[in-house]
Amino acid sequence: MNFSAWVGWRFLHALGRGRGWSLLAVLSVTGLVLGVAALLAVLSVMQGFQSTLQERLLQATPHVMITSEAPLSAQQLKALRGDARVQALVPFVTTPALFSLGGRAEPGEFQGFSPAAWEAFPLGLGEAEAAMPLGAGEARLGRGLAARLGVFPGDTLTALIPEAVGTRLQVRPVPLRVAGYFSFGAEVDQTLLVAGEDSVAAAGLDLTTSYRLALRDPQSAPAFVAHWHAELGAGVQLTPWTDRYGALFAAVALERRMMGLVVGLIIAVALFNLVASLTRLVDEKRGAIAMLMTQGASRRHIAQIFLAQGAILGLAGSALGAALGYGLAENAGAFLALAEQLFSFSFLGGTYFQALPSDPQASDFLLVSLSAAVATVLAAAYPAWRASQVLPARALH
Repeated sequence: MNFSAWVGWRFLHALGRGRGWSLLAVLSVTGLVLGVAALLAVLSVMQGFQSTLQERLLQATPHVMITSEAPLSAQQLKALRGDARVQALVPFVTTPALFSLGGRAEPGEFQGFSPAAWEAFPLGLGEAEAAMPLGAGEARLGRGLAARLGVFPGDTLTALIPEAVGTRLQVRPVPLRVAGYFSFGAEVDQTLLVAGEDSVAAAGLDLTTSYRLALRDPQSAPAFVAHWHAELGAGVQLTPWTDRYGALFAAVALERRMMGLVVGLIIAVALFNLVASLTRLVDEKRGAIAMLMTQGASRRHIAQIFLAQGAILGLAGSALGAALGYGLAENAGAFLALAEQLFSFSFLGGTYFQALPSDPQASDFLLVSLSAAVATVLAAAYPAWRASQVLPARALH
């Protein structure tokens, strides 16, 4: 430990001698700890919402939807499946539809799969029957859609599929027997119905000219589309999932940043308190500063003493805040459940979430902790400059 850091530590170690300074120091460090912890907990929870919602939606939504004027050749399919980014590629079709039963009608989305698709895309979170292939004329639908239609397994509903005939648009009715439900825990539960290959044919749709593609990294969908668009030619259209949900997740990401900014103001308040407490310490230690100068300490050494104090307080506050923030993030669901019991109120009522999701990111913890520590050192710059301007003769008078 060099001279400046050692003296700075000694000044901090003697907090009890100045009760006012001690209280200000404790409050400023406590504010820094709470600010860092709250910011990291909020970022983790917001990231949890974003990643959980994205995971659920992307189980029901193709990462890339491929439609072509004519069936893709065997060479094209082989090349697509040979791409290291591709996890699965299966025939698939989707179209808007109107679902009707007993005088009730609800708009939604009709998705048709080939038998090979069921193993690649098991439908339903925690519902084993939803992963089983459908029989002839069977369909499964989201629990929200089923509740609005009032259908139960064994009922037969009618899917009204739009069909273009020349210049006219007509509707083709397709009877479907409800084989069961699925639940993704997302908005698709309110609109989605899935059916097998025979129902696709009955609806007048073609499974040979459209494909559902899953990527190992869904975030690479735009780059994948840009690469293969030129490879496959003008007759093939590739649509990434970001065209459908990109704006939604951009809004969620913006909300996460704004929440981080608002909660980060707690750290800013703690830094103002730190400036005040270090400035008061300078006033209390004017005599000691003058003594150090008379014994050969330069103004640079004096400034370094108080910058070292800022570094010590910043590192300690950031480390404690990161530890507390990690504890809050990892146990966010338990804390929320306890709050719901205490206040007899459901904070997640009316949402698709049964528990508070949290996804702590190492990059967030590193960035916030380092930023808080650096900001603390910068906040100590004014008290350090003020200390370096002490005149020994006047201070010792």
